[in-house]
Amino acid sequence: MRVSRILFLFAAMAAIGMGLVRLRTDTQQAGYRIGQLQAQQRELNRQCLDLQLDVARLRSPSRLEDQVAKLALDLGPPGPLGPEASPAGRQVLAAAPPKPPKLHACGGLIASRGPVTHRTGR
Repeated sequence: MRVSRILFLFAAMAAIGMGLVRLRTDTQQAGYRIGQLQAQQRELNRQCLDLQLDVARLRSPSRLEDQVAKLALDLGPPGPLGPEASPAGRQVLAAAPPKPPKLHACGGLIASRGPVTHRTGR
């Protein structure tokens, strides 16, 4: 009886020890994975900032003016009925494909820049 009790305690301690080793291993693997994901997040944030800078550069007025000059577009004031009234305006509007929704460089839709109205709760 005494030997079986000692064997049972030894087996229980061995099982607890193996469980602790397994727990420590899982914890180390999780920590390693967290480190990898944080490095990936830093890299993606850097890429996002680079893309935002590219968008800002591409939208800059001086670049747009250069593109207009390069393409020799007539961007004078619209006629009395708007750009649709002139033959050139109809051609440009007919040739233009529909615009897809604007996406932020880091994902997500960009809000339209329509008129801003402020509501007061008074």
